[in-house]
Amino acid sequence: MMRPILKFLKPSALAGILLLLILLVQGIFFSYRSVTFSIGSDKPATTQSSFGVGTPITLTTVNGVTNRDIKWSILLTNLAASYLLAVVLDRALARATRFRRPAATFATIAILVIVVSFLVSIGMSRSYWGYFFARPSVLNEVSDVASVVAVFPITTVVDDDGARRIVVQKDYPIADTVGWCRKDEYYCLQGRLLLAFDEAGLISSSHSTEMADLPKLFPLIQKTGILAAPEDGYNDSDMLQGVLIDGLNHAGDRLVFIGVTGRQLSNDHYPYYEMLFTGNVGSSALAFVRGHRFFYDVAGLEGVEWYSVWPFFAVAGLVIAFMVIAPLMLIWRLVRRSQKAKQSAAPLPSAFE
Repeated sequence: MMRPILKFLKPSALAGILLLLILLVQGIFFSYRSVTFSIGSDKPATTQSSFGVGTPITLTTVNGVTNRDIKWSILLTNLAASYLLAVVLDRALARATRFRRPAATFATIAILVIVVSFLVSIGMSRSYWGYFFARPSVLNEVSDVASVVAVFPITTVVDDDGARRIVVQKDYPIADTVGWCRKDEYYCLQGRLLLAFDEAGLISSSHSTEMADLPKLFPLIQKTGILAAPEDGYNDSDMLQGVLIDGLNHAGDRLVFIGVTGRQLSNDHYPYYEMLFTGNVGSSALAFVRGHRFFYDVAGLEGVEWYSVWPFFAVAGLVIAFMVIAPLMLIWRLVRRSQKAKQSAAPLPSAFE
């Protein structure tokens, strides 16, 4: 009696792959995390994370100290049940597909699913956030600036005829913006350029108020083609706000940097634009050199980057692939068997015909 059971439970490479998949499914789809904040603090006071069916493992972090709570009876039961399920699926998949090397075949399928899910994840990141892997850093030409002539906090106003116009924002605390940027990199947007120049020791705490030697900025920005098109109903996405930094490089050439955010392009979805212009000292004419843009969310999907969705796509894709392949292979085998049966039942041609 024991020998057939032990033979059935004998480990195999495919069973190991399936066991790993079952554990990954539990780790991703059956895990929970809760965060508690103290009043007046933006740092979590208590973080609790639980993993697996039946929550056999719980991690609790209080004021930076992490404690582990492992329920060994539940954990061992979970592992035993997971292994038994892996063995059952192993036998079922092997019988349904009849691959000569099932472990190698399913491992190849798993690699393909992981690669495809990776490409889908970074593709979604590019489409939604504007970048594949990470936000672009500030424009490289910032390091070429030898001195800053003026800093202008800018904002967009609407004239009576509906035309957009960019003006100086009179009250703008540069030092506070830079300090806040050091604390929160994700929402450091209008202050990105300020922080970069401050780290280079080129920014003072005061800003200029007169833009006499600058052209009309709103049509200048529009002509760059960098502004993203909003969804229907979001007509104020081009209401820009941020900073303009007027500087000189080591050769004495004028470099003008603009870093601005816009209003919603869609629900909770906002743009950030960074641009570089060049021109002659003493002239108001500026020529666009290059720029980049990316997007961010407020009360939306912030933090949902490619590396956080990739595991979900990969594991979900593996489960779907393994579930689909077996029925397809079974149907294909039945179809082939039916075709062979029809061919064998067909009458042989007569020699006199």
